[in-house]
Amino acid sequence: MSLRWKALPSVLIALGGVFILVGCEKEPVRDAQTIRNMISYRSLGLAYLEEDQLTEAVSEFMKLIEIAPEEAFGYANLGLVYLRMGRYEEAEEQVKKALEREPQQPDIRLILAELYQLTNREDDALRELETTIRKDWLRVTIESTNGQSNC
Repeated sequence: MSLRWKALPSVLIALGGVFILVGCEKEPVRDAQTIRNMISYRSLGLAYLEEDQLTEAVSEFMKLIEIAPEEAFGYANLGLVYLRMGRYEEAEEQVKKALEREPQQPDIRLILAELYQLTNREDDALRELETTIRKDWLRVTIESTNGQSNC
C-alpha cells in the first residue's frame, strides 16, 4: 500500500459517517413533523451504522431518502453503509446520486475515492482525492489532522 493510501482511512475515520445535514443550496420548505422525521431517520441510521447494525441503517436511510429525495446526505450515508457491507455497486450508485445533489461536497467525494480504491480503481481514487484537495484543501487538511469536521 502506498503512502498516499495510508492517509485515506484516517480521513474517512475522521468523517465518522457524519455528513451534511444542511447543504449550501436553498432548503425546501418543510413542515415541523417532516423535519423531525428527517432528523430521527438520520440519527437512527447513524447510530445503527456506528453499532454495525447495517441492515437497520439501510432501512433508516431509505426512509430519509423517501421523505427528502433532494437531500444528498441520505444518499451519501446509504452509500457508506453499502460500502461497509461490501455491496460496492450499490454504494457507488448511491454516492453518485449524492454527488448529483451536492457535487462540491468533499465528504462525499472522499467516500467515492475509498470506493474506487476498494474496487481496484486507483487512478479514479487518486483523481477524486486530488479534486477534493484542490477544491477544499483547507477543510481536508484540518479534518485529516485533528479529526474535526467543519460541517
